[in-house]
Amino acid sequence: MWQQEIRDRVEQIKTTLSKEMAAAVDSLEKKISTLSLTAAEERNEIQERVELLNKKFSKSIEVLDETVYKQSTSLKKELSETKEQHQQDVINLRKQILAELETKFAQIKDAKASKADLGDMLLELGLRLKGTELVPALKEASDGWSGLPQTKGHNGTVMSETATNDDEHLQLIKQTQTLE
Repeated sequence: MWQQEIRDRVEQIKTTLSKEMAAAVDSLEKKISTLSLTAAEERNEIQERVELLNKKFSKSIEVLDETVYKQSTSLKKELSETKEQHQQDVINLRKQILAELETKFAQIKDAKASKADLGDMLLELGLRLKGTELVPALKEASDGWSGLPQTKGHNGTVMSETATNDDEHLQLIKQTQTLE
């Protein structure tokens, strides 16, 4: 009898343990299922965030690319316009220089000037193009020579009239040569 009791008791413990184990396994399966669902939801959420960030970055990069393209296109256009303007300025300056040379050569022909006078005029033209003055008296004399009024010469003499004929031009050039 006591053996029977022990057997019954062991059977009862087995049944109880089986039920408890089944309940524990069921509980663990539910927890695993819940954790799997939670992990899947979090993974999906993270994936959505990553995709959203990728879209934002892609849009930002597209906007930056477009901005850089527009700015580079604008700069190219400005450079092209500036280049064209500079080329036109060079052409205009060349025309002015050629016209000035023709005028000076015509004046030289009319005045039948000497080689020294021709050299002085070319020197003056070169200095004007360069934007410098070799001798201040040369500038004053050239102003008088080109028909501009001259009030005071380098040597302090006051001139009341402008140089209007070839003889006066030659005298002014000779004066500047002696002042040097």
